[in-house]
Amino acid sequence: MQTHLERIKKDLEVLATYTSTPGFGVTRSSYSKEDKQAREYLIREMEKLNLKIYEDGISTLFGRKEGTMAEAPVIMIGSHYDSVVNGGAFDGPVGCIAALEVLRVLEENHFINDYPIELILMNAEEGGNVWSRVRSYKFKGDVRNIDNGRVNNEKEPFWTNKTGSYERIWISSKFRICKKKTRFY
Repeated sequence: MQTHLERIKKDLEVLATYTSTPGFGVTRSSYSKEDKQAREYLIREMEKLNLKIYEDGISTLFGRKEGTMAEAPVIMIGSHYDSVVNGGAFDGPVGCIAALEVLRVLEENHFINDYPIELILMNAEEGGNVWSRVRSYKFKGDVRNIDNGRVNNEKEPFWTNKTGSYERIWISSKFRICKKKTRFY
């Protein structure tokens, strides 16, 4: 199996154009116009692979390639696509594009995976518009048995407030993320 360096370079170059500071590094703050452009580009690339694409309440993108063992734990690969002010073009996007390239190569080689594989392309990792605690979860259940977003095979994903399997996720002293519908593409 071969990765395609030119395709990887093209993806990184395209993502680098989504910046609010052209000529001064990449500035792609969470929830900005540039963030939306990057997210739309990544979604288009995932659609080419016929992945099941969805987005959570804080704009983390997921692209799922099912496996032959539907109930098997998920293998997640990826990184963040936001940046600090005047940051480099490679920090998070390299991990996003590397993960995307893995799935492209698997698809091109007609690889049949046993375990489901999910791209995770995160937003707000750099904390530009929200605090870094946005992804910190505190579980009350046995976190060794998390599958498909569920703790101990409960009916509701751990980010909902129906099962009591989590504490609220605070992003500042004034705002919090509570149960928000996941958007499917």
